[in-house]
Amino acid sequence: MFGKKKVGLDIADHTIELVCLTGNALHTKILGSARAHLESGIVEKGRIKDEEKLVTVLKQLFDKAQPKAIPNNNIIFGLPDSLTYIHVFNLKPHSKKEREDLIEKEIENSIPDNLKDLIYSYRVLKQNKEGVEILLTAINREAFFEWRQFFKKNKFEIETFDIEALAVFRDLYGALPKEPVCVVDIGFETTKINIFDKDGLHFNYSAMIAGNTINKELIEKLKLEDVQAESDKIAQGITGDGEVSKIIKKNIDEISQEIKNAIKYFEDSTDNNVAGVVLVGGSSLLVGLSEYLSEKLGLPTKLGRSRILEKKVPLEYMEAVGLALRGLNKSWDKRDPEIIWDSKMKKKKVEKKIIQAEEIEGDLTANEEKQDDEKNIKSKTGNTKLLLLLLFFMIVVLGGVVLYQNYKKKEAKKIMGAEIIAIPEILDLEDDITTTTDEFGGIIIEDLNLLTTTSSVTNTEIEV
Repeated sequence: MFGKKKVGLDIADHTIELVCLTGNALHTKILGSARAHLESGIVEKGRIKDEEKLVTVLKQLFDKAQPKAIPNNNIIFGLPDSLTYIHVFNLKPHSKKEREDLIEKEIENSIPDNLKDLIYSYRVLKQNKEGVEILLTAINREAFFEWRQFFKKNKFEIETFDIEALAVFRDLYGALPKEPVCVVDIGFETTKINIFDKDGLHFNYSAMIAGNTINKELIEKLKLEDVQAESDKIAQGITGDGEVSKIIKKNIDEISQEIKNAIKYFEDSTDNNVAGVVLVGGSSLLVGLSEYLSEKLGLPTKLGRSRILEKKVPLEYMEAVGLALRGLNKSWDKRDPEIIWDSKMKKKKVEKKIIQAEEIEGDLTANEEKQDDEKNIKSKTGNTKLLLLLLFFMIVVLGGVVLYQNYKKKEAKKIMGAEIIAIPEILDLEDDITTTTDEFGGIIIEDLNLLTTTSSVTNTEIEV
């Protein structure tokens, strides 16, 4: 029951969390976990700045995880939130051939990076006669290959590149909610507001106010050191009457307003009401926060709890656990986009310099077209030979039938005198009627020529 092992790896600018799980969707066990703080300058805004130090910390974490060391394979890595875009949008009914063009147009209109600079993946959330709703995730192409090359070079085997918001939800809930729920992740630099409904992640927004915003104000106004500011923030929370709590309340009120705006936008655009709010992230542990936000938002608000983690394991591991859970329970692959890249998924081979990728892509395309032309010529030649053989065979058969029928006519005349027997017409093979069967039983989705699969589609076509 506990044979399969999956590793969740969460790397942020200031921390790393690592978890190894075994089991399945119903029975899960933690084999090992480790966490470390990163000093400034190793990872900044999701980009690797000091590869040597980062790999040193990572190898130590894998080796010294407790209670057991963690293997460096079967890893699901959470792409840094600061590098990823999440976008939910609707498309009107369209043909399968049109979909990629429509999605690319949506990307060009909604995401600030150039399309050619992005790696993207999407999943169909739902479809009906009105059209299709799509959840799309994208990341800067150069940043993606930077992380992938880092892991490959240092012999860490990545199974899947995942999205942070989806991973956190996975550890909170075993299935999608019947009523919409708002997950608020109050982190170090940003507060991520994600609303999930019965179809999946339906709304995503990042507010540029979070734990570090509070710390900076405490340091500036109360002349506190970094460590003291963080300590006082967690200890006093918003329940006290002193200056620390006042500053915290002011910032929390701003976060509360951001949550209100997000919920209102979701409810106005979907006609569905959010049932409650769940708080996660380091700054969600502020004393009295859930009660305060519940009153401000007018919605039930609670602190998130991991479905898997034991009481002695800190909640900071929630994302890493959610990443590993994806590997153990493949049903999430039907709901959540992913960027898969392993030896079985390779499409093209290019040199290892990202800046040469586009030139190489062009060369590959030309070679592929040449190979396709050669294959087509060979195929056409083979088909022509086969058709000629079939035609010759048919002529022989038909000639034999005609000769046989003439022979029968002569025999009939001998037996029955001058009486002529009518010979049935020989039917042309092309007159046969071909029938087709509706693959989807005539349901409206097929009538609209909509893509019925919810498989994730990704444009990772360049390997470095």
